[in-house]
Amino acid sequence: MIPNWVKMLRARLDSWSARRRQARERARLERRFAEHWEDRPMDAEENAATQPPSEESINIWCLWVVEFYGPSQIQNLIEGLERLGLSSPKYEDRQSVIDFLQRSRQRGYTGSWIRLGVIHRPDYKGWTEGVRIELPRGVDRAIGTMLQILPSVTAVVMQFLFDDETVGCLHEILQETHATTTRPLPSGGYQIITPTFQKRDELAAARTSLRRRCEFWFESQLPGVFSASSLQTRFPACEFVTVKKAIPFIDPGLGERRRYMELLGLERTWDAWKCEQIPALKLGSRAFEWPGGGEYLTLAANETELGAWATGQSRPITPSAMAGTLDEFVQWLAAWSLLGLLRHHSKSVLTLRDNALRDATARWFSKALRQTEHELLRLRPDVVSFVEDMTSEQQTGEILRDAEFKFEAIDTRRASSRELLQLVLDRVQVEAKGLNQGIRTATDDFMTSVNLRHQSALTSYTLAILLLTIVLILVELFGSGRAAGK
Repeated sequence: MIPNWVKMLRARLDSWSARRRQARERARLERRFAEHWEDRPMDAEENAATQPPSEESINIWCLWVVEFYGPSQIQNLIEGLERLGLSSPKYEDRQSVIDFLQRSRQRGYTGSWIRLGVIHRPDYKGWTEGVRIELPRGVDRAIGTMLQILPSVTAVVMQFLFDDETVGCLHEILQETHATTTRPLPSGGYQIITPTFQKRDELAAARTSLRRRCEFWFESQLPGVFSASSLQTRFPACEFVTVKKAIPFIDPGLGERRRYMELLGLERTWDAWKCEQIPALKLGSRAFEWPGGGEYLTLAANETELGAWATGQSRPITPSAMAGTLDEFVQWLAAWSLLGLLRHHSKSVLTLRDNALRDATARWFSKALRQTEHELLRLRPDVVSFVEDMTSEQQTGEILRDAEFKFEAIDTRRASSRELLQLVLDRVQVEAKGLNQGIRTATDDFMTSVNLRHQSALTSYTLAILLLTIVLILVELFGSGRAAGK
């Protein structure tokens, strides 16, 4: 009779052998499939369809990144400005950035703004009124603007202008030639990756890299709300892209599909807006394309249309020069980014509420209590003041009146016909009311957790004292009995 352990061992060996045979067969099929698809004539057609025409030129000129500073981050902003040399004016007749900041916050003004000046790389050889500071890789210079967007909230919008090599990075990716490959899946089988998907992944990776470098600059130099967050929150941002031949955000006719514009996210019209003041400028949302979340826009234009408008307005004609003169758009972008601040506060409050409930059963209550208490004390002033400011803004409408740019939906059949900033601010004001209730609920849950744990601790201490008292009484009785026996 064969022992059971031998049967089990044989069964495991058979199972392992079967899995090995299946793996070898799957690998053989995948190799044959990959060899077949790499030589397929469709690769050449797909590469050609996704490459820009020879007369086309695609450039990403800059990236605007927005950081906010509430009551608990203002000191970080002041210290950062002083450390970078941006706090003092270069000339006596100009206002100090620190004085502007303090006066704006003390008076409760909104809509006021001040330039922080131009920031060059340390190896910049020319003359400049700005400062020389280490910038992210691929950035030639940066232009900073500080705005008092709400009575309690200050915004810093940094425009990172890219160097010549980085400006054409998206065009270079689209010009590449790829072959279809396969990628094994953890669950078995394989994934077919065509040239189109490879280029799409590379474009997303390039944009993510640029955005992350600029975000890290804020985290290291001027940390604010997003920089100090323990959550994986992305900064509100907007890129400026121009194309020489194609027109961004238009519906092509039948048979006129532009694959390279699709990969850039500049083809659709269902989530795009046109600028009323500068008709050549169009805006598209890219938030759905970012797994990490966060608000992200693409400001795009055809270079010929933009140059024609600039000539009539006595503005810089080249897109690179014009990119540094869009002060009105910077103010609009800071107001639009309030949606990102709202979502960050909402996510922080929900996380804090969950932590407060978790503390009720935490094993190391004292440590968890201190962490949650610290986060609550830090977050509460920012959230409460933000909610109050948005309530006042709903009554006065100052932000909308101060905004000089307006963006109307290109395709009103699929999007709201209301102006984009008004649509965003209305949403922020509505959701801010729920945010105020959320911070109160988080506070109540935290205090409930504290009371429960204190009651539990008090009960434990009472039982310990009672047991100690009984032990002392028994010891005393035992000692008295022994003394009486002697």
